[in-house]
Amino acid sequence: MAEFVFLPVIIALANEAVPVAAIARSFEISSSDIREMLEAARAAGRLIEMPIADWPPNVNRAERMNVLITQKNLAIHVSTCQRVLGLTKLEANFLSVLLHDTEVAKEKLHLVNEAQRMQRNTRPDNMTPTDPKIVDVIICKLRKKLKPKGVSISTIWGHGYYIPKEAKAALSAILAGTP
Repeated sequence: MAEFVFLPVIIALANEAVPVAAIARSFEISSSDIREMLEAARAAGRLIEMPIADWPPNVNRAERMNVLITQKNLAIHVSTCQRVLGLTKLEANFLSVLLHDTEVAKEKLHLVNEAQRMQRNTRPDNMTPTDPKIVDVIICKLRKKLKPKGVSISTIWGHGYYIPKEAKAALSAILAGTP
């Protein structure tokens, strides 16, 4: 029963890329139980991606901390995108994913949307997932806001989206020029 009390923390750690076995050791819960909880959270849209099973062999503590620092940098990046480009938090999250990956499937962006929605959802009776077409709507709004900056988002028909290298470079320069 204690697992359910800690479920939001367990999901937060998994979203921070902490491996399943590391979470299990921390909470003294079996890895299989943690994996089961995380799979349910992923199905409900509260977890973007299932973390790895455990830290790779011979990874020292400093390298493990880099994973957490990267997630902190992502949060700072989202905040910077919101402030500099005038984006909503969801648009900034989409942009961060697009900047991080070479190409992004619509399904991954939909999971980003669902994860953010679950974080702000105060009504537990409203657990109906959003329509996956919302991704196209957010991308359309993001394109309109980025067009004046000379940044484009390209479509991979039937799959997802990507930002061309030159547009990523231009966007990075805009974001780096902030105080």
